[in-house]
Amino acid sequence: MKQMKKKWLSLMMCVVILLTTMMPVWADETPEMDISSWAVSQLNEGEKYGIFSIEWYYDQFKSEITEERLTYLIEGVDAKLSEIKVKVDFQPIETKQDFSREDVALRLYNVLASYGLTDAQAPIAFMQSWGVLNGGNNGLMLEQSCNTEQAVLMGINTVLQTYRNLEEGSKGVFWKVENQGNIVYLLGSIHLGTTDIYPLHEKLVDAYNSSDALLVEANLLNQSEGIEYFISKASYSDGNTLDKAIAPELYEKTTKALERFGIDIAVYNGLKPWSVANDLNAYSMMYDQATNEVSEKSAAGIDMYFILNAFLEQKPIFELEGVAYQADLFDGLSPEFQESYLESIVDNILTPSENPEENSAALLNTWFEYWEAGDLEAFRESFTAANDASGDNELSTMLFGKRDVDMAEKIATLLEGTSPTTYFVVVGAGHLIIEGNIVELLEEKGYTVEWMY
Repeated sequence: MKQMKKKWLSLMMCVVILLTTMMPVWADETPEMDISSWAVSQLNEGEKYGIFSIEWYYDQFKSEITEERLTYLIEGVDAKLSEIKVKVDFQPIETKQDFSREDVALRLYNVLASYGLTDAQAPIAFMQSWGVLNGGNNGLMLEQSCNTEQAVLMGINTVLQTYRNLEEGSKGVFWKVENQGNIVYLLGSIHLGTTDIYPLHEKLVDAYNSSDALLVEANLLNQSEGIEYFISKASYSDGNTLDKAIAPELYEKTTKALERFGIDIAVYNGLKPWSVANDLNAYSMMYDQATNEVSEKSAAGIDMYFILNAFLEQKPIFELEGVAYQADLFDGLSPEFQESYLESIVDNILTPSENPEENSAALLNTWFEYWEAGDLEAFRESFTAANDASGDNELSTMLFGKRDVDMAEKIATLLEGTSPTTYFVVVGAGHLIIEGNIVELLEEKGYTVEWMY
């Protein structure tokens, strides 16, 4: 039983890293955000740092920042810098305590000073040189009351510029292929994410910025035919329901598992076991035991980071597979296997193992650490072990093989293009590191694939 549980855990982890199948739940009404259009891209970047609450967007975001919000922001910036620097003894400078732009800049200066990052320049001059404080046609407007939006942007600049200046940031698993003037960057993704992996290393960001187009497995912002098709495949259309399709005992356990995440099973009763299993799998990876809440690891996913950036910059986004393709993969699983797949995930949720090797959240965090450090060999060893442990079954067969061959063929076509173009490709990391992966397939075709670190 213990071996079977570990086998299923390994398989579920492979699903998370190799497929982008969890569909977002869309609200019936989306409240209006009170943000400046010119700040959208920068705020999107800063959201990933976890230094402010996106709920602020909907509540007086352009009004003078409160002490409560400013404290939250300053503590968030401090926590983010603590990931890369050690504090030093320092004498904080006096701040104005009047919520002006100068006051906010000086408070952030004290954070930087606490890590020994400041120099002999006057504080305001330093904040300008560090890339935190920027002005417009009216100058720095230091005496002006600082609204929440302006303070947040300064906080984002503090984090981003510090990581850039210190050459820090997540490296990822990252390659480059070049042929006849065409360049393809290959980034292996974990489809979920955490604030700890942001900001990304400047080398990664520069490669993305230099690209003419982004390629992903599936564009989850494309909410047209692909999503409708996915839902149609995930849903019963013959009058069947989940409670009729699976054993009563499993239905009862599934009800309890969903309740762990505050979800009524009625929401899922019209969906097939594979769809319920996938969402439960993702929920379990994102569940925070300390807060009893599902975190925002999906929104912080590496794929979504680049998809949102491309969308905001109007950079072309192309799909290597698409949501419909992935829906067909899962819908091709036999009813018997779908039921066993669901049961394995439900059992792992209801009776989680205390062994880190058998704990999905712990293993996922380990992979985040390897990804952040750009530790290819450690990542490869851990993921390969998980894949090997999952054994041969319908799902593992579906995840590998032909998918890698098909994606490698499409990438090779890009490399043979007659008009030199740069592409940034983001796929599940497993497609780039296990035996028979895209990198190996491209090398077999005669291309030189260069590791970027």
